Amino acid sequence: MQITYDTKADAMYIKFCDGEFMANKEVEEGIILDIGKDNVLLGIEILEASSRFRPEDLARVGIQKMPLTASDFQEALYQEFQSAQSKRQPYVDIQAGALHRRLGGYPGHNNRMPVCCGVMVHNMRAGDTTLVEPEDRGGKTFLVSVMGDKIRPGPRLTIRYKLPR
Repeated sequence: MQITYDTKADAMYIKFCDGEFMANKEVEEGIILDIGKDNVLLGIEILEASSRFRPEDLARVGIQKMPLTASDFQEALYQEFQSAQSKRQPYVDIQAGALHRRLGGYPGHNNRMPVCCGVMVHNMRAGDTTLVEPEDRGGKTFLVSVMGDKIRPGPRLTIRYKLPR
């Protein structure tokens, strides 16, 4: 088990084990479980940690760069949308691998690619399309878009987002 605290994000992460990330589950506002394959609990993210713990307890936790979270990918995706909108582009193409590299941690054995892809698919709306989908390697993992499309996660996943005018 590893406990880290990111002072900038005011977030604590308790990592129980490595594993293939499958989903997040917010059990209480600001407390998010990372669930792995076979429903294994990989870790717990605690937001606004300074309001939940005494300062002397936080000071004893190893201060390290936290694993990237869905919020990190969401913010980066919104920045891409805003940049394209400011240039009056009708759409923007986002590749999961490029988005993850921009934030760090990819490639690497502890990358958060499933989280990155999950955020990308979650942000799909009517009119958005999948341009490139990773090849089928016999895996059973799919993300389901709001339109009901089954999409494979992976670094090559590329989605074209139609931007509002």
